[in-house]
Amino acid sequence: MDSNERDKQFFEMADKFIELANQQSEGVANGKVALSMLFAVARFNAFVYAGMSKELEQFKEERQVALDYFTSQFRTALEENLNDYEKNFDNYVSKS
Repeated sequence: MDSNERDKQFFEMADKFIELANQQSEGVANGKVALSMLFAVARFNAFVYAGMSKELEQFKEERQVALDYFTSQFRTALEENLNDYEKNFDNYVSKS
């Protein structure tokens, strides 16, 4: 699989999560859906990190590395999306 295929798969997966979030937001405040999704991502990332650890001591010793990595990835993704919304605000945000 080349990088273009990986990128396509990456965005297709992200779009499926967004579609699910949109479905979940029917009749529920967007903030509640956003926090629920954030919690789910944190839980899954903890699962991924734990699975990469060979033993509890390694898990404990490298915990801060995992926190820093996942936090920086979230911040980068959020900054990219905020920049996109800033550039396309009138197209993305309904005024009605």
